[in-house]
Amino acid sequence: MKYVALPEMFTGMGLYVVHFVLKETSKVYNATILRGYFSDVLALIVCIPIFINIQILFGTRRVYRVHFWEIGLYLLIFSLVYEYLYPKIWDESTADLYDVVAYALGGIILWAFQMMRDFRSRSKSK
Repeated sequence: MKYVALPEMFTGMGLYVVHFVLKETSKVYNATILRGYFSDVLALIVCIPIFINIQILFGTRRVYRVHFWEIGLYLLIFSLVYEYLYPKIWDESTADLYDVVAYALGGIILWAFQMMRDFRSRSKSK
């Protein structure tokens, strides 16, 4: 069975673990902009492949590639849920436009890695 973006997903998960450990242990890391936004960059890189692979496993999806419009749709969903609805429900959460930019950057990175993988597979088959 073929899966979508597993290397990117596992790399993102590994980077998130490193990010979490650094947040908990490093004063230097906590003084950087990465502390607040790196997990948001990783959000779509990790979550989109999980969602797509669940659809494949349940047979509701047959296309293995993540389309650019799907990344935009997930960006919209994440932005609405985590930057609009969630701050209204939980007082300690804040809405931040930079989070939306970080989600978009993560989506673009995921799409770019997929394009590079597609290009390499086409180059090898020639």
